[in-house]
Amino acid sequence: MNSKILFSGFVLWGLEFLPKDIILSLENIRNWAIESKLIDDSEFQFITSERVDNLRKHFSYEDELQILISLYKEDPENLNYLEYPFIPIKTLIKKSKEISIVYWQMIPTIWNPDGSINDYGEVHLG
Repeated sequence: MNSKILFSGFVLWGLEFLPKDIILSLENIRNWAIESKLIDDSEFQFITSERVDNLRKHFSYEDELQILISLYKEDPENLNYLEYPFIPIKTLIKKSKEISIVYWQMIPTIWNPDGSINDYGEVHLG
């Protein structure tokens, strides 16, 4: 896959699920996911060349797309692995792209000394 031309890097949600000694690279994380038997359907779970070709119709490297790696648990037993295209909001605004938002989540970034949330500095849309 020639994703290096389109993607500027990767974003990781669920870092706590990775082994502490893993060297953070897309290849290493994918290999770990395969070895850990987290991949049942690579065409669905990975950003494939077909998806890259489709994204390339609308975006370029200058748009700063990244691969979002999401590690999450739906239940205490099962860890899940999925990759998504991560498109910065500024890119959507610059290109006047309209999207349907299925969910949004505000992420706290500043806490008070008592542990309560003081401010939100990040928003995740999907």
